[in-house]
Amino acid sequence: MTFQLRPLIVSAACLLASGGAFADVLYQQLPTDPANNQWSDAPTGSPYLQAIPALAGATLDKIVWWGFHGPLSMGEGADALEVLLNGTAVAGSLTKEADLTYAGLTRYTLDIVDIALTATEIGVWNNSLDVEWIWAGASGNDTAGNPATAFRLEGTRAASVPEPTTLALLGLAGAAFLRTRRARA
Repeated sequence: MTFQLRPLIVSAACLLASGGAFADVLYQQLPTDPANNQWSDAPTGSPYLQAIPALAGATLDKIVWWGFHGPLSMGEGADALEVLLNGTAVAGSLTKEADLTYAGLTRYTLDIVDIALTATEIGVWNNSLDVEWIWAGASGNDTAGNPATAFRLEGTRAASVPEPTTLALLGLAGAAFLRTRRARA
């Protein structure tokens, strides 16, 4: 390794150890339990709600959820899906695609402008009277004890502090680098 590469390697190691925000799945409940499917559309009168665990310092940039159209739907073209965080509608660019986990399952992705995730509850519903929409079930219960439904929150987590052993190793590497550099001078 040449002398010119060492400063770059040490700088890169220090940058990695300093923390930073990284794109991540913040929380997810995958579609696994059809017994927990929940009606969440206009004829029910209100969206089905799920509790979200506290994710301090997280920034949300994408919401993904899974669902089905009901047997009496006039067609999925009339979707009027709405995502609510603590009762407030969230706007963004919605895409949907078939998911082969179950017949008829659709995966929806709402790409939003980054927001601090302070919500403790999410609701997804179709407020069109022409389309019945069912939120796909997940295993178990949510953090409030409700039957779990399938959704994923994506974004960035707050930077974490490196472990003491990582810092110690970086310190030793830096000391060795300085010792080598002084010996050459």
